[in-house]
Amino acid sequence: MSRNFIHLLFITLSTIFFIGCAAAPQQVSTGKPKWTLLPPNDGKVYGVGESAIHVSGKTFQRSLAISRGIDEIARQKGVKVSNTLERVTNVGNGGSSLNARNYSVQTVEGQTVKAVIHDVYEDPYTKRLYVLMREQ
Repeated sequence: MSRNFIHLLFITLSTIFFIGCAAAPQQVSTGKPKWTLLPPNDGKVYGVGESAIHVSGKTFQRSLAISRGIDEIARQKGVKVSNTLERVTNVGNGGSSLNARNYSVQTVEGQTVKAVIHDVYEDPYTKRLYVLMREQ
């Protein structure tokens, strides 16, 4: 083999190797559990609910995330879901207050949606709360 052929072969193989390495997607670990994007697939019905920081505090944030998780389970079962968010602002005497109520109604003939909290995750940076609900 000639020296030029070996040199050309080395350059070609090196280029293929570097292109192959560059094309591989780099995974950046966010620390977020996999279920926040892909609920488990183990034969049970799961729903992921999430909520950003709530103006009324952690209790309301958690309630909203749970409600959204149950809504997701209901949608998978073919249940009709109606969700209403009511915000009431009261202004008077130089002050104001904001109240929010979240109503979630799931209806279908003969079906009831019952679920339990399977897991909870709070993003340490955004403070977004994720709740994994599992049908009972």
